[in-house]
Amino acid sequence: MLKYLYLIVFLFLSLNLTVFSQESSANLKTGWSYVNDNNTGYKMKLDKDSALYFINPSPIVTSKNIKSLSIYQAANGKKGLLMEFDSEGTEAWRLATRRSIGSYLAFIFINLVLYVPKVNSEITGGVAVLERGNYLQQDLEKIRRQIEKERF
Repeated sequence: MLKYLYLIVFLFLSLNLTVFSQESSANLKTGWSYVNDNNTGYKMKLDKDSALYFINPSPIVTSKNIKSLSIYQAANGKKGLLMEFDSEGTEAWRLATRRSIGSYLAFIFINLVLYVPKVNSEITGGVAVLERGNYLQQDLEKIRRQIEKERF
C-alpha cells in the first residue's frame, strides 16, 4: 500500500513540475490568449519588460481571425495597432472578454508576449488594440506586415 502511495505522490509531483515549469519554449500562435492566474501554462516574459505571465497555450483568436489591421495615434500621442476580427473571432473575443473581466488577456506575436491588458468589460464590437506605448511606428508596421502574412 505504501508503495502505491509513493508512486501516486511521485506521479503527482512529476505532473505538477511539468505543468508549472513550461518555459517559453512553446510555439504559441500569434493572437490573443488567456493569462492563467493559477501558475499553469507557459511561463513567459512580457517583451521589453521583466513581468512574467503564465499563458494558456490554446489561443482565443489567432491571426487567421484578424480581418483588418491599422496603426493609429492615441490622444496621448502614443501609437497603437487596431485589430478587427472576423465573425468567428468577434464571438470568441466577446466570450473571452466577458469571462475575463477583472483578469488579463495576452497578445502573442511570434512567441513573444507583447501586451497584457486588464479586461474591464465585455467587448462586443470585434476589435482589440495593442497599445503599450513602447513600440515605435516601425515596430508596429513590422507586426502588422507579419500578421497579414500569417493570415493566409
